[in-house]
Amino acid sequence: MGSTQRLEQHLMHLIEIVSVSVHPDGTLFASGSEGSTIKIWSAAKGWLLKTLRVDRPYKRMNIYNVTGMTIAQEHTLKVLGAVERQEETGSRR
Repeated sequence: MGSTQRLEQHLMHLIEIVSVSVHPDGTLFASGSEGSTIKIWSAAKGWLLKTLRVDRPYKRMNIYNVTGMTIAQEHTLKVLGAVERQEETGSRR
């Protein structure tokens, strides 16, 4: 398998890639996604060397129907793990 194929196979982030940066000596590059991951790659071989993940302190926090937030604040909470879903409420007997 060629390095281009390896790179294409591994370059997938869960969410769209929003940035790519190349090390000044050209040996490494990094790809960053909106999903809060950074992947470090070997430029020569196309191998994934490491995946870095940002802590998600608001993981699974439901912000459905929350008022008083700006769109930017809502987006930030979602990037940090919050979700926006209407939960079905049923009465228990």
